[in-house]
Amino acid sequence: MMVIICILLTTILFLGNIALMAKDNDKKFRVSGYIFLASCICGVIYYGYGFAYAYPDNLPLAVLKASLATLMMFLGRNDFSAIKNAPGMTNFFVEIGFWLVHLASMYVTTNAVLASIGSQFLKELRSFFYTFYRKIVLIYGVNDDSVTFAKSLAKDEKRLPIVFIDGKGDAALLKKIESNGWVFWMEDDLEKTPFFKPRKIAGESQKLYFYCMTRDETENVRMAKRFRDLMELRKIGITECGKEMGDNIPEGGRHLQNDPATSLVMFANMEAITGKSLLATKDVVITEENGVEKKEGHYGYGSVMIWDRAYLLARSLVENHHPAEYVSFNEKGEATGDFHTLIIGQGKIGQTVLRMLYMQGQFLNAKFIADVFDIQYTKINGYLLKTCPEMQDSFLNATITWHDFDAREYNFYDLLDQYKGKKLYIVVCTGDEELNRSLSRDIMSYTGQDVFECSYTKIFLHRDDDIISEDIYSAKALNIEKADRMAMRVNQAYFEPDNIDDSYYAAQLEKWKKCDYFGRISSRSVADFFPAYKLILKAMKYDGKNLTKEQKLNLAKQEHLRWSAFHLANGYKLMSAEIFEERAKNKESKIQKDVVNKLHACLVPWEELKPLSDRQNDWIEKNSNGQEKGDIDYIRQDENNIALMLQVIESEKKK
Repeated sequence: MMVIICILLTTILFLGNIALMAKDNDKKFRVSGYIFLASCICGVIYYGYGFAYAYPDNLPLAVLKASLATLMMFLGRNDFSAIKNAPGMTNFFVEIGFWLVHLASMYVTTNAVLASIGSQFLKELRSFFYTFYRKIVLIYGVNDDSVTFAKSLAKDEKRLPIVFIDGKGDAALLKKIESNGWVFWMEDDLEKTPFFKPRKIAGESQKLYFYCMTRDETENVRMAKRFRDLMELRKIGITECGKEMGDNIPEGGRHLQNDPATSLVMFANMEAITGKSLLATKDVVITEENGVEKKEGHYGYGSVMIWDRAYLLARSLVENHHPAEYVSFNEKGEATGDFHTLIIGQGKIGQTVLRMLYMQGQFLNAKFIADVFDIQYTKINGYLLKTCPEMQDSFLNATITWHDFDAREYNFYDLLDQYKGKKLYIVVCTGDEELNRSLSRDIMSYTGQDVFECSYTKIFLHRDDDIISEDIYSAKALNIEKADRMAMRVNQAYFEPDNIDDSYYAAQLEKWKKCDYFGRISSRSVADFFPAYKLILKAMKYDGKNLTKEQKLNLAKQEHLRWSAFHLANGYKLMSAEIFEERAKNKESKIQKDVVNKLHACLVPWEELKPLSDRQNDWIEKNSNGQEKGDIDYIRQDENNIALMLQVIESEKKK
């Protein structure tokens, strides 16, 4: 029995030491430092005491022997035989303490050796321990963005296993990865990693969360497919927490499964890549060319979310600093001043920010004014002007002016003088980080107003003497459930307005996963406008119960402005009367909306919505020979939408 107990306790002690070695380096080195200090003190006490009795007549020799023996502890040597005759040394507790001190010393030495020559062993050791966790995060791409994101994940959830994969890695970033206790594997060794095996942890499938975060969209797509192929090879991904997935492929491909065993978040072009081919499906009905149907499934991810990095930045900007904060509202819900933005730089970020501010910055009785500065603008904004042709030329009270001079020129500061006393929303996004910083400091100093310095990596708020850093790649922003939580509620409200609180989360997921790309960004746009609605309601002194008739009407008008700006910023144009008539004659299911050509008859001033509704109702009655009465009322639709949004806002307060 004694033998068994001894072996068992030895095993536990040994594994405990191994586990300590696998901890993140920052904590490990801190602990090692304390252990080293304690071992030295205890070693000096033990050997100083023992050799003082062993050499009572030779103090110098006793000191030298004690010092040498203390040092030799860290090399695995002990001199217990030389000091065991000292009084009390053979006491049970004293002797146990002696050997514990030597064990601690060897732990310190082993850690030092591993830190210098044992990185491969340490990586494999940590990877082995990771396989016992319920979930593992695998990040493709070693860069500042991915490391920042990993830190955000680790802050939200302690002891979360995080694995980085790349074909290469910056030495400084790799050091950060190791010091945080994470693991880095070369892409060539992907098949050798222990993570791609189906496992059950506490009765549930181990969850794998994949993030493709390089700055090369092609590489992200390639790696997402490689992960998927490896999962298929190892039979991972077609189950959902041990249960078979549903039979249907959601339209559009970007969707959520309820608690999927695998998920993918990828940086890519949201408009061009659906991610549908990456989803796991089961028993999908496929019609072959000969007309024979067969059922077929394939392995893949339980859920896929695709983010455009510029869109993520712009959305983060308005989420934390909404345009509504830069205007004031009266009790009627009307803006008392214009929204005015200056955007320096018209690359991908600048154009995306302009579109986002256009969607979120339209307010009742206010102008939307944008001054855009880029010396190269005529050569780089062709895509924006071609795909969103009516952002400038529409019924909205919006003016966008492009200036072909640099924000360092005299003309720019002359323009700032003209805007003196006006509250400005200033965004600097030239694509050059050094120039961004220089311009932001100069403009803030000259105007005394907030300046947002934006790049693909971070948003910096320049305010007075402070520079406040705001991460774009946070756990919340890239979390499949958290990023779109409010947008999911909005989407649910259109279908089942009584089922929008958290108790109906599963139902909201089901609706959300059926949304196509446009449906998703539409719901996100509504959710992103909630800060504006809250400020307007606050100005109205809304208490959750009563609004005047005028206030309700103004909220509906505001919703029409928001809806119109969203469609115009996403390429829609006003449908002509001739096309409307033609669609009516052809008995189209939605006369007012042509999705293919991005035309909509409702992109008109508020006053024209009633005549439009009447005209459409007349056509419905005419086409049905008077048997069907038209009940189209676009004004009522905006009023109903506002009622739904108020319901969503109130449900948020109850959380």
